[in-house]
This record gives sequence, structure tokens and C-alpha cells, in this order.
Amino acid sequence: MVEAAVRRLAKVTHFIVKAEAKTLVVYLSDAHEDAALNILRGFAPMTGEESRSMTDYMLKHAKYVKMMRFSLVDEKDRLFSADRWCFRGSVDNWHRLKWRDSLEALLEEFVPHLGRESFYDLI
Repeated sequence: MVEAAVRRLAKVTHFIVKAEAKTLVVYLSDAHEDAALNILRGFAPMTGEESRSMTDYMLKHAKYVKMMRFSLVDEKDRLFSADRWCFRGSVDNWHRLKWRDSLEALLEEFVPHLGRESFYDLI
């Protein structure tokens, strides 16, 4: 459900959803394949197969960064909390966005911000 929401709402193609205890953590890739491939093509034109091969290589070696998590807080009613990773130097940690809502509602509200500048306004 989380993977489908990230694809549909954030339109992000390179990400990982990792289950950690009662938490689902969304990691985004730091690879911006289109920009990198355009730079590389400027130095050496590539065939379609070479572009796919280079994309595969970049994704295998990309760094994935935790961005958002959804934690089960009420097993009986299946309610979750939503947090985003805070990138403020000495405050690198999770920041609570919302407490006790359905996973579907949290995905609809927060996932569209993944990979966008609006993500950093979620505080």
C-alpha cells in the first residue's frame, strides 16, 4: 500500500519502503538519473542500451535516505502516526507530523510531498 502510494502520489520511481518492527520507513534515492545521464551524454553520446546500463549502475550505487515513516500506534483500530526526517544538523531525528489516523489518510496527506520542496515545510 505504501509503495503504491509513493508511486501514485509522489510520482517517485526510485525509493525503498522498509519494514522496521511496527514501522514502515520510506527511503528516497539521491540519484537524479535524468540530470546525470544528460551530463554524461554531453561528453559521450550513448545508445538506448548504454543509457539503461548506466542508469542501472547509478541506481545500484545510489545512496538512499530515510525521509518519512508510518508507525503503527494502535493495533486494534489499525491507527498510525506519520513522521518526517528532520535535516537540521544537530537535530537530525524524526519529527512527528500527525498522530493516530488511518494509514490511507496519512499516505494521502503526506506522501505527495516526498521529493518536493514542500516536504521541508512539513514541520
